[in-house]
Amino acid sequence: MSGRAAGVVPAHRGVGLLPLLLIVLTLVAYWPVREQGFVRWDEQLYVTENPFLVEPDGLWKAWTTTRETERQYAPLVLTTFWIQHRLWGYQPAGYHAVNLWFHLSNGVLVLFLLAALGAGRWVAGAGALLFALHPIQVESVAWVAELKNLQMGFFYLAAFLLYLVHRSAVVPAAGQGPFVMRWAGWGWAAYGGVLLLYACALLSKVAAVTLPLSLFLADWLLVAPRDRRWWRGSLARIAPMLVMGIAPSAIAIGLEQGPDPASIPVMALRPFIASAAIWFYLGKLMAPFSLIPIYPRWDLSVMRFWLLLAFVGLGGVFIVLWRWRRRMPPLALWGMGHFAVTLLPVLGLVPFGYLDHSFVANHFVYLACIGMFVAIAVTVERFVKGDPMRRWMAIGVLCIVLAGFVVLIRAQLPVWRDPLSFWGYLAMHNPRSETVHNNLGNAYFRGNRLEEAADHYRMALRINPDSGLAHMNLGLVFQQQGRVAAAIDEYLQSIRSQPSDWLSHYNLAQAYVDAGRQTDAIREADEAIALARRVGRNPEADTIGAWSSRYRSSHPSAR
Repeated sequence: MSGRAAGVVPAHRGVGLLPLLLIVLTLVAYWPVREQGFVRWDEQLYVTENPFLVEPDGLWKAWTTTRETERQYAPLVLTTFWIQHRLWGYQPAGYHAVNLWFHLSNGVLVLFLLAALGAGRWVAGAGALLFALHPIQVESVAWVAELKNLQMGFFYLAAFLLYLVHRSAVVPAAGQGPFVMRWAGWGWAAYGGVLLLYACALLSKVAAVTLPLSLFLADWLLVAPRDRRWWRGSLARIAPMLVMGIAPSAIAIGLEQGPDPASIPVMALRPFIASAAIWFYLGKLMAPFSLIPIYPRWDLSVMRFWLLLAFVGLGGVFIVLWRWRRRMPPLALWGMGHFAVTLLPVLGLVPFGYLDHSFVANHFVYLACIGMFVAIAVTVERFVKGDPMRRWMAIGVLCIVLAGFVVLIRAQLPVWRDPLSFWGYLAMHNPRSETVHNNLGNAYFRGNRLEEAADHYRMALRINPDSGLAHMNLGLVFQQQGRVAAAIDEYLQSIRSQPSDWLSHYNLAQAYVDAGRQTDAIREADEAIALARRVGRNPEADTIGAWSSRYRSSHPSAR
């Protein structure tokens, strides 16, 4: 134990019927999700158009290929989708049920974890219920593609809990609830389980790389705070985990489709943006209103004062907390630290693809919010301690808050019903997003509402005149309407904006066929095949090749 006494974390009396209450309330809140469909926001990459799910060697490719599926390496998530596809094909109800199951499981794990960290029944229950029922979690639960977030959370929380077993941090007397865990029989076998679960979390989503930091905080603040040599045992245990996180992080950085270089803030500005993001998340946790799946991207040129204020304010809070740390409950300090370190990968300090859309997102705070909820619960517990009237008042306020959360969850779920509902909602709340208008146009196009689709593609072009995707989509509308010359012009503009996009070249080839320009059609088809193979889209390249061969055979003069 490296000089650290076991059992320093306070004993508790178990969690009673709280797991059942959490499950029932979560099911009440999320029951309508079973009727939701796909919203076509990354689901086509993971489910509806994912070749890995249908190819004979698709599962093997999921583990050995890193050039498809949003250029992210998450083979364990792809494996889960592969299994689901064999169970219920493309029926969305099954996928939503699995997401909900993971969220229910994560809520129960949070309850056990907080109890294992020394929280009393009231604090553990309040923290877990707030985690399970906060409306900011709807995005992770109702969005099928965010299985990666939920599955990563499951393994992350299980690894954390097993780490506490290994550290022998929870040793209540017999008969004190479900946490009758002794060192004997667990020891290093439990630590091996921690490494295995942590690996599963990393293979689900690389954001799990922050787990060792939160474990380090727990060792420092909760396991044996009076032991000056605590860090030796802690570092010895988390060092292998830090090493394990290097490879997935490097792969993610290498494969992630980064943001447009022109939109990447300069390094000196990023700490200020990160500070503003933290305050944004705190605000949404305290007042979960106007939750939007894709928030408008901040205009940094008009936010300089607020960014400075956010940075100075956050620094002031840190100084106050550091000076008062010995007077504050250790569990509350751990919670605030967990909140901060879990957000580190998504604060924009290191650029990643989502920054093209926004600096913040609801699903980024899925696990981080646990820390703030337990900090709030511990603070309230200290305020009401020894006063039955205050305690009952606190319980009453919690019940009102949770009831309000259920209402807000029910109000959000219809947004995720189908692509038109989803992207239409976003168009109202984020009208300056090129991505939103492109996708809403796609939803109208699939419904054969061509004029409405064209209107939104034009809106995307007004936002970004160089949008190759919008030009290509508008070309598809024109080609569907029989306006071949206009379609060719849009495809050419798309290629000028994104010359390496194989799909634009393929669409242009088909438009040339409609225009009777056979030689041009073959040239563009060959270019599309080469570009598709260059980015690992071999099935698509084979499809274009087959189309090109049929066209050549029926048009000898085009050879």
